[in-house]
Amino acid sequence: MKKIIVVIFGMLLLIPSGMNVKAAEEQVTDAKLKSDYQEMLKDGTIDNNITSKQYIDFYRESEKMRDKMEKEVVDEGDFTVRAYKAGFNFQKGDFLVTNATSFKGITGHAAIITGANSVLDAPGYAHPVTKNGKKVSLNTTRQQSISSFLKMYNKKSYHWIAVWRAKRKDVSLKAAKWADTHYYSSKGTAKQDKFPKYSLSYGLTSTNKVYCSKLVYQAYYYGSGSLNYVAPKAFAQLVDPYTLPHIFMGKYEPNKVKTYK
Repeated sequence: MKKIIVVIFGMLLLIPSGMNVKAAEEQVTDAKLKSDYQEMLKDGTIDNNITSKQYIDFYRESEKMRDKMEKEVVDEGDFTVRAYKAGFNFQKGDFLVTNATSFKGITGHAAIITGANSVLDAPGYAHPVTKNGKKVSLNTTRQQSISSFLKMYNKKSYHWIAVWRAKRKDVSLKAAKWADTHYYSSKGTAKQDKFPKYSLSYGLTSTNKVYCSKLVYQAYYYGSGSLNYVAPKAFAQLVDPYTLPHIFMGKYEPNKVKTYK
């Protein structure tokens, strides 16, 4: 089994318009991270089984993987600028990694394509959903159109979204179905009946709590069945968005097929 680099979650600051992501994040002090950790404890978006020190360590390690992926994205220059343009077709099971974020507790964001024009993610903040016939606001999973997702996470000049595709289409389809039926609709329809709570917490087995990259990891771990397809769920307690392309075993490593910038 190849060595897996374990990188844990961090946090992304709210960055002023026009400011470089890396430059802004380098200004984050340990004191600021401790303060944010306490806020997340209060609102339940981080589990109390993660200590303040662990959270800070996770963030610092996550920065390294972010910088590595960002360099690869910029160097390759395979960009589609500011639009969902013709000539590229998403496939079920494609997963997206972006340096933009929707939640202060995570560096970056991840999502998975679950339909011809649908992408599933866990944004990390409360949003309108329909539960038991009533409109409520919950911090849970979300499904939206691909174009909406690309627009949402590609707003700034320094934002990018990388699209990764697994080697076996049959596994990709199973991963997409697993994610959809376990984290959105048990019947695989447009009607949501799964409402897992968003929370950064240790462990990659449960489905009652979720965060963006855990969703993608589990989709491929469980969706691949008996195949030795991704690193065993015991390899880490948490997995961050930038580590996702590296969790696949050997010959199953995914290809980056598109970058939006």
